[in-house]
Amino acid sequence: MNFVINRNRNLDFHIIRKFIERRYKGIEYLADDIAEFFKNMSLYQKNQKFIRLLQKKIVFDEEFEDFISDWDIEVKGGTMSIYLACFMKMHPEVDFPNDVALKLKGLLEFYKFINMELLSYCKKVAIEFQKENIDILLLKGAAMKYYRPDLPRVMEDIDILVRNEADYQKALKILEREGFSDNKVKHSIYYCKKEPDTKMLDLHSKLYILSDKSECINEDLFKRAVKDTSWGLDNIYVPCLEDTFFVILMNFLKNLMQGRSSYSIFNIIFDCRYILDKKPDWNILKENAEKAGIAPHLHIAIKVLNRFLENKMPEICEKEFSEYSIKVLYDNWFLKILNEINKNYNFGKIIKSCFCDIKKFFEYKINYFLYKKKFIRNNPTNTLKILKKHNVIK
Repeated sequence: MNFVINRNRNLDFHIIRKFIERRYKGIEYLADDIAEFFKNMSLYQKNQKFIRLLQKKIVFDEEFEDFISDWDIEVKGGTMSIYLACFMKMHPEVDFPNDVALKLKGLLEFYKFINMELLSYCKKVAIEFQKENIDILLLKGAAMKYYRPDLPRVMEDIDILVRNEADYQKALKILEREGFSDNKVKHSIYYCKKEPDTKMLDLHSKLYILSDKSECINEDLFKRAVKDTSWGLDNIYVPCLEDTFFVILMNFLKNLMQGRSSYSIFNIIFDCRYILDKKPDWNILKENAEKAGIAPHLHIAIKVLNRFLENKMPEICEKEFSEYSIKVLYDNWFLKILNEINKNYNFGKIIKSCFCDIKKFFEYKINYFLYKKKFIRNNPTNTLKILKKHNVIK
């Protein structure tokens, strides 16, 4: 269900700004706004051809020649060129210029080598964790390395999740004992070696996915997880493909809303291309989102990405998003404005107006008293009727 805000009313832009500050909960067209905002960024403007090319399964010579003629590895740098290197590996039929191909092959080996240092730290920690019967789940880039081992990406850290709070506390002590220093944040602890320029491990007790109850899906994630035997250990797992995709989607939305790395669009386009070809079970993603209370967020993440993807994703949480949109619109706009009007109609003003406004006084008082009741606010059907009755939405 799409909601059209009635533009004839005086739209309170302060309230809309609050929606944005509240992590984009609410109105349907915000997905378009987010996508439009990203498309206006210089990173996207300069790389539109590249984003389209990354999604191609069949690449025509003319199209590729038009793209590669403008590409300069030295100017683009390693962070961008690694995506082109992965594209080259995925499309051996495409004829790259010899000098470009050599540089890109070297770049692939370079990032494999750079990531080895980070992975070695992770393995050392995992060995100590195994002694204490602590299982770990590799997330995001480390998980995708399991599914696509030949296509490295820039890894600034490794995100690992443990089963529960008890394992989390044991893990903290082990990391400190092994000489890692910590940088505490709400959802996790960043650890780095007490040496200059070393990489980090990000230890999670729960997923950082815009939810205050994400720990409720920890057990499901481990239950569906796959053991990664390439480490030679028994306690390292990766989420199933659907859970990996769920974490990637929610992390992408979080980064966009917090104004963080816009380069994540390139990672997720690669990830989407691979995962969508595998035909994931969308019910698993929806179940995760519903349990964690973030079905509307998953809907927005999918809607935003569908603005960029040629292979569209199904909008699996549209109903939940619509219901949540009604609630947010009702609570954070309609009721707040009604309350402000209600405050203006007090007995002093009624007397001054010689009781001319007494009808409005009782109308607003009674309406506000009824409309703020939970049995109305928590029922999307009721709130939708009220919003339409008062011409808030069409």
